[in-house]
Amino acid sequence: MSQNLIFSVWGVSEELLKAGHLLDAIHCLDSLLKRVGFDREPLLEVETRLRLSQILSKYTRNFHTCQEHLTKGNAMLQEIINQSEMTSSLYNIFFEKQPHLAILQIQFFKQLGSIYSQMNDYNNAVTIYYKAIDFIQTLIDLSIKNNFSQNNNDILLINLKLKDLYYWRNHFRIFLIHNLEAENYSKDRNEEMENQLLIGENEERNLKNKNNVIAYYLIRIHQLLKKDLYILKTEKIFINLEKYFDLLVKEFGFVIGEENHSLKEDPNLCILYLNYLLLFASFRLQYGNLDHFKSIIKSIQETVQTYSIHTKQRSEEITFEFLDIHPLTQMAWLIGSLYYRSIGFLKKSDSYNMKGISNCDRYLKEFNGLGFQLDKKRNDNVLFSVFIKINLLFDVVIMDLSKLDFVLAVKHMKHCIDTLSGFHDLFIIYRFNIHFMLGILFCLMEKNDIAVKHFEVVIKSANSKSLICWSHFFLIISKWNTLQSKDVFNLLDKLNQIIKSYDLENNKYFQMISLFIRGILCFKNEAFNESKQHFNNTMDIIDKYTLEKCIYRQCVLMLNDMYYRSNESSLNEVIGNVSDVLKQSANDSDTVGQMISLQFLLSLNSNQMEDEISLSQSSQSSSTLKSNTSIQQQYKQLENEYNQKISELEGIQHDVTMLERWFAATNENYLNLTRLV
Repeated sequence: MSQNLIFSVWGVSEELLKAGHLLDAIHCLDSLLKRVGFDREPLLEVETRLRLSQILSKYTRNFHTCQEHLTKGNAMLQEIINQSEMTSSLYNIFFEKQPHLAILQIQFFKQLGSIYSQMNDYNNAVTIYYKAIDFIQTLIDLSIKNNFSQNNNDILLINLKLKDLYYWRNHFRIFLIHNLEAENYSKDRNEEMENQLLIGENEERNLKNKNNVIAYYLIRIHQLLKKDLYILKTEKIFINLEKYFDLLVKEFGFVIGEENHSLKEDPNLCILYLNYLLLFASFRLQYGNLDHFKSIIKSIQETVQTYSIHTKQRSEEITFEFLDIHPLTQMAWLIGSLYYRSIGFLKKSDSYNMKGISNCDRYLKEFNGLGFQLDKKRNDNVLFSVFIKINLLFDVVIMDLSKLDFVLAVKHMKHCIDTLSGFHDLFIIYRFNIHFMLGILFCLMEKNDIAVKHFEVVIKSANSKSLICWSHFFLIISKWNTLQSKDVFNLLDKLNQIIKSYDLENNKYFQMISLFIRGILCFKNEAFNESKQHFNNTMDIIDKYTLEKCIYRQCVLMLNDMYYRSNESSLNEVIGNVSDVLKQSANDSDTVGQMISLQFLLSLNSNQMEDEISLSQSSQSSSTLKSNTSIQQQYKQLENEYNQKISELEGIQHDVTMLERWFAATNENYLNLTRLV
């Protein structure tokens, strides 16, 4: 067959692909393989199969056909190389006579590794990437041994520069680590991962490739943060996370909040820095250290803008694959929502949350009715947007429950389940979050027996360490009225041991909640000195790490109650402090905080206050009575609003029951599907 005809068919296929005629482009190459004899030109058949596999991999999910073309094409390429070895050395083949063979071999390794990974055949993907690294290392050793120089002006310099070999070695090692990580769920490959990370770091450090060293540190951090997905009781995750974040600061050469022009000059450094910011924000949110967190949010927003400019003006310089600008913007909204909800600023959190969901919906609307995108990169971006939307919905449900808005909570929970039901893998992972939120809902509805069942499902079967610990806390709250104080203390001690075994003792949320519950128990048993100590320690943590303000306000109220009882504070001082708490609670839409504050103020304006005010202070007594009337009116209005929300529960009882049944049925269907797979 004439080479010209083969080249012509290749050209037609590419033109059809550019015009959007995907099936016709595939049919051209497939027909070429079926109807044309390549006996005299086996290398052209190899290239045809490679190109066809690239198209199938990028634009379809026909993985098996793609794998068949790659396997056969790679076997033919190996035979061509072996035949060439009979008459020439490897150096002569790859660096002088046929450098194109080396480039083809690299592309086959790349495609085979990718296709096995997409098929979830991580073991074969790992094998391919090991072979690819060995092949690249052989080429590097040959080029150095034969004094290959980048100053040569021969054909090799055009096709196979030494720096390109270093690039591919690093490329394959990164993908090897990712697949080892995926394979690690079924096999223990931690030692291999650690070995590859050390090799990669040392190689890139010796080459003085700063960006790649940073990339390896980011991979380490990403792996450590993901270890929340399964139970490990040996590794000190928190300490290692702090270590690598410190190393990254040294590599970048500047701290968060400092202006740095290198981010505007180097698009790859900008991508890495943005990745660092997102991981650092996730780390701080996960462990409850929100001190100066606003500066992190601001840096994320600024770096997203810089990255957006790079993608428009300097996209050809970007070598690190990363997400599109839309999912990154959505991630910034999610982090803002989580932050403001975590510190109790629900109005601000709600604003970030709604903007994030709206942004996700607009982005996903483009793909409605199309299912999975054929372009894998675009598909990854869509899936990441779905992931962000689900987490935003989880966050808004928690806010609804915090505001006792049960109708909205049920509505948003149904939206969560509906969104998850379209994604099997995500549903299997996040079904325990649904159990957790249903548990909180039933706890607030005072259906504690049902709440306990949902929390126990999470504790028994979930893999997320943080979610298990949170479920333990709410399990204690659900059983509060049926347990004696001694039993609650024992449960807290047991939970602290679990938290320590999970390497979460540095989690400030858990420290805060544990101390707060102990303070309430001591107050309940009139152990006021111990109670004061627990509440003060809780407030210290909240102050230092900028955490939940509603719990801080509860501590202030409890402390003022004890100060008033023990005459450590005057009546006016206590009234002033409680009034401040009332204002703060109103500003943050904290209904429970407002009601407790008003109840406290009413009690202070009762008999005790009348005894303390003398008859000679009639004007003060009159103003106090007016104040008391105003407080009663505020309390009555708030109580009516609260009762209205409670009464809404009766109207949605059926909705809640149906929601729970729908979730249970969906859960069972997906579990059955998983067992079949």
